[in-house]
Amino acid sequence: MSAAQARNTSTSMAAVLLAAGLSKRMGDINKLLIEIDGKPMVRRAAETLQASGLALYVVTGHERGRVEAALRDLENIVFVHNPAYRDGQASSIRAGLAALNGEHEAAFIALSDQPGLEAADIADLIGAFQDSDGSRILMPVFDGQRGNPIVVPRAIIETIGDGPMNFGCRKFMDANPERVWRYDVQNDHFTRDIDTPQALAALA
Repeated sequence: MSAAQARNTSTSMAAVLLAAGLSKRMGDINKLLIEIDGKPMVRRAAETLQASGLALYVVTGHERGRVEAALRDLENIVFVHNPAYRDGQASSIRAGLAALNGEHEAAFIALSDQPGLEAADIADLIGAFQDSDGSRILMPVFDGQRGNPIVVPRAIIETIGDGPMNFGCRKFMDANPERVWRYDVQNDHFTRDIDTPQALAALA
């Protein structure tokens, strides 16, 4: 499935792009603003998701103004501020999913620090999910390693929203393995992220 085909068939799907974290493992640098090939990492992530035709919700927190400024001229973005971002990723996932208001059949939960991901990778997940019965979370797996983004169907979005405040996608998947589809992908774009200076150096 090409990115162009995905654009035509994914209009009822959304992406929740997590861009609220403290980047603690990167030291004093906000990793989302590091430029990769001339673009901040968070912008590369946003453009990749939009190129696949997904409605885009960006969850901000740490350095909200700087992160939003890196994306400000992109069209059709909904910014969702998570004032509780210091509580961890689960709080940002819940904030992003709540902003969807049940309007989408599924949501990608995407990280902002995977610059290797391409629109074709996202299109692969879109096609796989749309060919399924839509009852399970789709989790990309490469060489036995779980990756991101995951695709969460609407019924499970609602279940996560009704759970305790610290209940996010990972806890749901660990507690309900039968509701997770481990989807084998063909490259490591889904499993590589930039969390540390060493990972950034390896990318360069």
